[in-house]
Amino acid sequence: LAIRVCELSEPLPTEIGLLSEIRVILVDGNLMRGRIPSEMGQLSTFLDHLGLSVNQFEGSIPTELGNMSKMITLNMHTNDFTGTIPSELGNISKLGVVTIFNNEQLSGSVPTEICELTNLSVIQIPFSVQCDCDGNLCFQE
Repeated sequence: LAIRVCELSEPLPTEIGLLSEIRVILVDGNLMRGRIPSEMGQLSTFLDHLGLSVNQFEGSIPTELGNMSKMITLNMHTNDFTGTIPSELGNISKLGVVTIFNNEQLSGSVPTEICELTNLSVIQIPFSVQCDCDGNLCFQE
């Protein structure tokens, strides 16, 4: 499912969790708002790329995203997320790239569980989030 740069302004519907065999969701570059539905965590079987960047999503990053065991790329930069980065994202063993920069209302530190992901090559975080991961894993933007 790719609906990019279409000026969609509605929130993601909770029914998105019913798309059980979907592999890719890309809704980058719209005007989507509201919270990310926790039902997205039900997409654990096949979903490997999730693009929610450059929208107006708000609230906390759902802990249920940590159920997405096949996820390789998680792009959520340039939104209005608040709170901390959930440690449950550390359950996604195949995760290779995470982009959450330009979410300056996020705070705290990158959870150790995420730092320890063996396939993770980069996590792009806002300046408001600390990174104590070893090596050059974190980039602040």
